[in-house]
Amino acid sequence: MERTRRRIGRWRVAGLLCVAAASALAQPGPEPALRKERMGWSSLTMQASKLGVSMESTLSQEIVATAQARADLVSPPPGNVAVEPGGGAIVRMEVRTSFLGRDSKTLFWLDADDGRALQWTVVETGKRERFKESRAIEGGVWVLRKNPLDRSEEGQPLEKWTRVRDGIEPVTGLPPGKVLSEAAGLLYVLATSPLDAVGDRIEVYMES
Repeated sequence: MERTRRRIGRWRVAGLLCVAAASALAQPGPEPALRKERMGWSSLTMQASKLGVSMESTLSQEIVATAQARADLVSPPPGNVAVEPGGGAIVRMEVRTSFLGRDSKTLFWLDADDGRALQWTVVETGKRERFKESRAIEGGVWVLRKNPLDRSEEGQPLEKWTRVRDGIEPVTGLPPGKVLSEAAGLLYVLATSPLDAVGDRIEVYMES
């Protein structure tokens, strides 16, 4: 594929993930009616270690009014239509990870009513420095990347990094009328979905 500044030669696939409550024979149902009041946690801590190498991640989430969160959502380049929240609330998740001298912070913005991905931003510092912001648009994802240009910019705030690229990554495989979620969004969807009885089932399309 030809690569230009505005188009990245990559494709994202919307993969279907089916989750059933204790029944492999459950029939597909309608879109899950997520209920944010079911959310029973505000933070999680995950740890792993092997052969003396350890990693720790912390995840926190809060539900904020859409009007409050809009200031954090970036606008894609002209000619692209951003995926907008459909309800009155947005889930804001933050994941922090430390591993082998690298620290990363990822922020996710999701629609609280259906789990659709709106935006996710990654900032890495330490041994690796990078910034990546992904904004969901109709038919794909607009991605903005920043890195230090040379050693003189390493260790500087990301606002001073001058190696900047952006492009559109099309999404294939998403059926009409379905919404696209993201990895962290699955934790929210599972916590707020009506998986109460044997045979209850939801379908979630995940960006990969």
